[in-house]
Amino acid sequence: MGCRMLDAGLPRPAIAHHIVHRGRNYWLDSAFVERKVAAEYDGREFHSDEGDVAHDGGRRGQIAHELGWAFVIGTRERIFGTDDSFERELGDLMSVRVRPRTW
Repeated sequence: MGCRMLDAGLPRPAIAHHIVHRGRNYWLDSAFVERKVAAEYDGREFHSDEGDVAHDGGRRGQIAHELGWAFVIGTRERIFGTDDSFERELGDLMSVRVRPRTW
């Protein structure tokens, strides 16, 4: 995921960014801290059943609502496929023009 972001010309994100809010600990996979934009990878193993999806959505919704963060979710298809919507979505949120993919 990090290579996709850097290849697209996005700034280097903080990895495993830690947030403490109301006594709770949250970890964001990749975070553009100054812009409050997080990129997270939802792999099939830990993010595909209903309970996982509900937990992820609740956690992200709370962080977005209470702390003003925006999330872009990467899946296997978005990260390892040919679609560049992952990078473009991040670029749009941060007002960064992304480089077209060459591979």
